[in-house]
Amino acid sequence: MKLFEARKGIHIPGKKDDTSKLSSVKYISPEYVYIPLSAKGSDFEIYVKPGDKVKLGQKIAERTREKGLPLVKHSSVSGEVIGNERKLHRTGLPYVCIKIKNDFQDTPVEFTPISNLDEVDNTKLLEIMRVAGVVGLGGAGFPTFLKYQNTKDIDSIILNGAECEPYITADYRMMTEETDRVIDGLHIMMKVADAENGIIAIKKGKKAVYDLLVKAAEQYDHINVIQVPDEYPAGWERQIVYRTLKRSYETYPFECGVIVNNVSTSVAISDAIRKGIPVIERIVTVTGEAVVKPANYRVRIGTLASDLIKQSGGISDDFDDVRVISGGPMMGVTQKVKSLL
Repeated sequence: MKLFEARKGIHIPGKKDDTSKLSSVKYISPEYVYIPLSAKGSDFEIYVKPGDKVKLGQKIAERTREKGLPLVKHSSVSGEVIGNERKLHRTGLPYVCIKIKNDFQDTPVEFTPISNLDEVDNTKLLEIMRVAGVVGLGGAGFPTFLKYQNTKDIDSIILNGAECEPYITADYRMMTEETDRVIDGLHIMMKVADAENGIIAIKKGKKAVYDLLVKAAEQYDHINVIQVPDEYPAGWERQIVYRTLKRSYETYPFECGVIVNNVSTSVAISDAIRKGIPVIERIVTVTGEAVVKPANYRVRIGTLASDLIKQSGGISDDFDDVRVISGGPMMGVTQKVKSLL
């Protein structure tokens, strides 16, 4: 792997100015949400049926290890279950989804927060992460608790805040607006892994967010913010591990004593442990030359892209041929329709 790690990346235009300095907008008004399960759907046990009333944060479906990667799904609104419906997922595949009509009351289930980490063992913390449905929010969607089940050789946890895809600024806004929760999530991961070092990797040139992170990390020992070159693919796991620790590995980062997570995943972990709140929302960037009003939105899981495009003023009349790309222009997926998840 030295061929990749020693090679310099390339600098490409970031195209981030339209949204990086704009505070995220809370968007809680979809009439319906579509909680995505999988392409099959039958690999999930569904706990609700049409006509059922559900609360915000209620567990509505689960897939066990016997059926695939273990995942727990929650309702991101309170309201009424309409039924199952297929919707195009950001991966490009049609997913079976649980359709829920939003009652706009946000009536929550009872959440169980944990204030003192010292009173909870690591096994319990992992179970909370599992039940909360915490997954990699940088794109992979891998269940986070699985990364922490065997950590005897782990000494470092890296938060990937490089966000090297052009246009996208969701992680940048998360680090800017939720700095303390980013750091707290990393602190929790270090405890679970019994790791000595915590690192937050961000691109050079992001002084404002760098200063925020450094100040927030002052209260913790062994958490450092490291700036990596403004190159593509700075956010690739292999690049992040090499640039911050000068380590290499064959297949997975744990082979060299490292676990890598996204900064948004860190916030989800903090919310799950400190507040008892499962993964019900995230920040999404809606941008591009054809978008009338580019913005970052805090959206409920299961919100359609078409709703967000409409919220952003729709597509400019100046463009005839417009493509919707989920995930960024370098590694994203060009979609055929706008009503995707």
